Amino acid sequence: MNIKNLFKTKFNLPIKYKKIDPLVNRVINENYQSIAKVDRGNSFKGHSFNIHFRCGLEHDKGLIHVTNAYYSGYVHQEYNIDEHKTTTTYSTHGTVPKWLKEKIVTIGETLQPNIASPSGGSYNTWFFNVDENPALNIYTTEYVLKYNVVAEGVKFNSHFDNINELKELTQHYRKIREKLKYSDINEIMQHTKGHLDLYMLSISKNFIL
Repeated sequence: MNIKNLFKTKFNLPIKYKKIDPLVNRVINENYQSIAKVDRGNSFKGHSFNIHFRCGLEHDKGLIHVTNAYYSGYVHQEYNIDEHKTTTTYSTHGTVPKWLKEKIVTIGETLQPNIASPSGGSYNTWFFNVDENPALNIYTTEYVLKYNVVAEGVKFNSHFDNINELKELTQHYRKIREKLKYSDINEIMQHTKGHLDLYMLSISKNFIL
C-alpha cells in the first residue's frame, strides 16, 4: 500500500478553485493539511482514500476529513472538533437508462413548455429531484443519490460498514427507478412540480417512496 504525503504535504486544492480567487486558494492551502492518501490501484480493488484536516481558524478548532471511494460509491466523513460531532455523507451515482431520460424530457417539456433551456432548446438540463434523506437527483444522463448521518463524538466507519451502506443506497435507487418505470407518465406528472429558475422537476416523496 502506497501512502503519500504523510503528515507533511499541504492539501491539494482542485484546479477549478484555484482559478476562482487567489485569496481563497491561499487561505485553504494554508489551513488544510493532507495526512494520508491512497490512490486507486494501491489498495483493494476499486478503493481509494484520503485523510486531511483543516487547522483551526479564529472561530473554531478545525475539522478532520476522511474520504473513501469504492468504485462509483463515496463516503465522506467530517469530524467537527468544536461540536464533537461526525457527519457522514454516503453518495453513489450511475448512468440513467434511455427510457428514464425520455420520461424526464417529456415531463419537462410538458410542464413548462415555454421555458428556454440553457443548452439551446434541448432539455438535457432537466432533472428529477426527491428532496429527502436520502436525496436523489436523476439527470438525463446520470443519477446522484446522497444520504447524511450526524453522530455524536468521533465515529469513523469501517470499510465493511461503508460498503453495506452504499449497497443499501443502490437498492433505494433501484426501487425508485422501478416506480418510475412502471408508472404512467401522466400519473408521474400529477405528483411533479416544475421550477422555472432551476430547470428542476421535484417529485412528491409520498409518491416516489
